[in-house]
Amino acid sequence: MKLRHPEVLAFCGGFQPSVSRGNRIARILRSNCYRQTGLYRDILRNHIYMKGGSTNLKKKKWRELRSLVICETERLWSTILSQLRSKRQPKKPAEDNIIHTTDDVVLPDYVKETLTRGPKYSVEPRLEAPTLLSLVRQLSGCAPDCEKDRCISEGVDVLEKFRPKPQVLLIKKWSHT
Repeated sequence: MKLRHPEVLAFCGGFQPSVSRGNRIARILRSNCYRQTGLYRDILRNHIYMKGGSTNLKKKKWRELRSLVICETERLWSTILSQLRSKRQPKKPAEDNIIHTTDDVVLPDYVKETLTRGPKYSVEPRLEAPTLLSLVRQLSGCAPDCEKDRCISEGVDVLEKFRPKPQVLLIKKWSHT
């Protein structure tokens, strides 16, 4: 369960909102916060520049207050960030896939390790026909100039002869009786 900011929960009446709704509310709040921040910044700037005095003193005062606001914002953010990190739940380690074998079968460690990674690593990848043709062209580029055409034609013949068969999953038909 993802932790939500208290203001987001307040908008939902204390109920935990869905992730998409919580994100939408958080975006609206953030946008509102930026708008209000800009408004306060403009009011502060106008207040400084409306007073009497030289322009250089006004600019200096504006820079001082702006740096003070930035420092205070960073301090508040570090406080809130530490609170959020303390509430964060630690990640659970990923569970290993258990390999079930019959009693007689003994698999080498490297095979077990590959199979525990899941089906993506358990099936040998098949290269597409365009990739195989590009490999043939690359390999023929290593041959002498007089042999290049022969290498390409033999490579294409081999690809044609040993065309990969479509994978068929063997599934037993189950009838409900």
